[in-house]
Amino acid sequence: MPALVQAALMHYQFETIHPFLDGNGRIGRLLINLLLMERGRLSLPLLYLSNYFESHRDEYYDRLQAVRERAEIAEWLTFFLGAVRAQADDAVKRSRALVRIREEYHAQAIQERSNLPRLVDLIARNPFVTVKSIEQQLELTNQGARNLIKNAEGRGWLTSLGTRGRGGRELWFSAAIFEIVEAPMSY
Repeated sequence: MPALVQAALMHYQFETIHPFLDGNGRIGRLLINLLLMERGRLSLPLLYLSNYFESHRDEYYDRLQAVRERAEIAEWLTFFLGAVRAQADDAVKRSRALVRIREEYHAQAIQERSNLPRLVDLIARNPFVTVKSIEQQLELTNQGARNLIKNAEGRGWLTSLGTRGRGGRELWFSAAIFEIVEAPMSY
């Protein structure tokens, strides 16, 4: 049986037995990722079906109930596989947008003799940085990290969010990258 069909059936069965007073949905969705990882279909738990199920909540519950009451397993599988496809399509769209920005920034960064290309790779992985995080991850001096941030800020790649926490560390973020990550799902 294909791994996605196994995941759909496992999720349905887990939600049907509803073993906990709270957290069944979260655990049930986590089990999908764990099963797919165990079957070698995912290398990391990157399938995020929660938003799809929440945005299609009525149909999600109706499909689960229809399996219990009328054995409509084909309809549940169609719904589940549609959720996987919608999530995958959304992930591909976001990935392409993130790669486009990373490549655009890299094209500009390589024109200088600096650590700017390394900073691009860093903010592509995590759009939030501090001087300390850049110092540590890029093995730079404090002033070298500050200069790099100033350069990226001047290019519009980073924006200051002000100081945070004890010691008043300043936090910067890449708005362009963050907007892609936080954009509403495309379904």
